[in-house]
Amino acid sequence: MKHPDRIFDKINNLLKANYEAEKTYAEIFKIATSESIKKFFKERQIITHQFNRELIHEINKHNIIPKSASTLNSYNNNKLEKGKDIKFLNGEHLILFEVFKLKNESLDLYNDLLLEMSLPLSICKALVKQRDNIQSAIHILARDEVHVY
Repeated sequence: MKHPDRIFDKINNLLKANYEAEKTYAEIFKIATSESIKKFFKERQIITHQFNRELIHEINKHNIIPKSASTLNSYNNNKLEKGKDIKFLNGEHLILFEVFKLKNESLDLYNDLLLEMSLPLSICKALVKQRDNIQSAIHILARDEVHVY
């Protein structure tokens, strides 16, 4: 099945956003002082890394070859810039607020890709699983229950 270029571009955009999210979680882990927040973001980093590997495996099965993370330039908007500035915020509550906003924006990438009609079912299932995982994290952040972890 031939996949339109827009699916290819959207998948690459999603991968790029996830690579940036993974880096952001690592940065937050380094600067956070609360053990519960450190644990929360370490888990998010691991989950995001595992999902990236799973998504790459799925798209390779369907001959949708992703561009390498270093050559991606189609994801050129302020969402990535926001993520890079998180480490300069003062206070963990401000960091959590910014991450909450970024996670909400990342859901748009997932939902946009899930609307593609010719998206293979296995990729769709992986995207839904990760999107639901992100929504769960958003609910935790919204309730400020990071201490639960």
